[in-house]
Amino acid sequence: MAQVKIRSSGAWKCLLSAIVACSFLWTGTSLAADSTQPLPAPLGASSVASNVTMSAHLHSIPTDMNPPWRVAYLSTPELTKYATASPSCSRPPALCSWGPPRARNTVVLFGDSHAKMWLPAIAPAVLARGDRLVLIWKTGCVAASVRIYGGWNNPHGYDDACEAWRRNKFRAIRAMHPRLIIVSERTSYLFSRPRVLMTNSEVARGLASTISRLRQSHQQILVIGDNPAFANYLNPLICLSQHVLAINQCRTPVTNPNPQWRDHLQGEITAARVTKTLLIDPASWLCASKFCYSVIGKTPVYIDWSHLTAAYAAILSGVMARSIQPFL
Repeated sequence: MAQVKIRSSGAWKCLLSAIVACSFLWTGTSLAADSTQPLPAPLGASSVASNVTMSAHLHSIPTDMNPPWRVAYLSTPELTKYATASPSCSRPPALCSWGPPRARNTVVLFGDSHAKMWLPAIAPAVLARGDRLVLIWKTGCVAASVRIYGGWNNPHGYDDACEAWRRNKFRAIRAMHPRLIIVSERTSYLFSRPRVLMTNSEVARGLASTISRLRQSHQQILVIGDNPAFANYLNPLICLSQHVLAINQCRTPVTNPNPQWRDHLQGEITAARVTKTLLIDPASWLCASKFCYSVIGKTPVYIDWSHLTAAYAAILSGVMARSIQPFL
């Protein structure tokens, strides 16, 4: 698909400021509790499936989009009802919790910013039972025990801090004796060495290692497979600004032909099979046939090339609850 070109310098400046604001949110800016944004109600499985199917036939941006696409970059977990007054929750590496501190059961959501991305989808089912939900995440540190070249803080070297962080959190998680551990991570645009992309086999071995190091005899572990990357042509919100009446120009293939943006879902599936772990593939909640869309129903789906909006994650809380309920 051809890249979207920005035609208006004024529009570019406006959207650039939005993207900069979005990057601040995801990298840990402290946020005020009174800035929370409302989340849409969850939809059942049949409604989600119907909306995904219909997304292929949407031509223009819905007039009642929630949230409006111009402010969709604000739809992050930090700006929802899951915001916390604790500054440590907004700054990675973070450990945040919701629900009774002495709840009978604890559920851990572990990984990088993709783990945090799924918070609005996972929290309702956990908290409705009176359980405690703990989110443990660090920007750029995938859950798989792999050594990544070109980390956020070191673009021209190995980010060995991630392995130290994982070791520390493995111990902390085991000490919590959680009933369930949910693992989520980004798998696209990962390099094992300069200009060499990571393979499915490397991701599979790394994730299998993490699962083995986390697992205790009484625990359940679930993996949420990586969502397709919305890459190749700039941010989806920028694309929408350029194709208001032809939003299907703003779609991405389920299997990206560009190797550097292709996810390693197959590697995650292999790790899950080897370790006898359930994997939830979210693609059917995001994609119809061969493509994933930037708008589903009345909701913008992606906040950037990699992360879902908190609004769409909240809509998926119903189908997510059905997937994780047997393990709670």
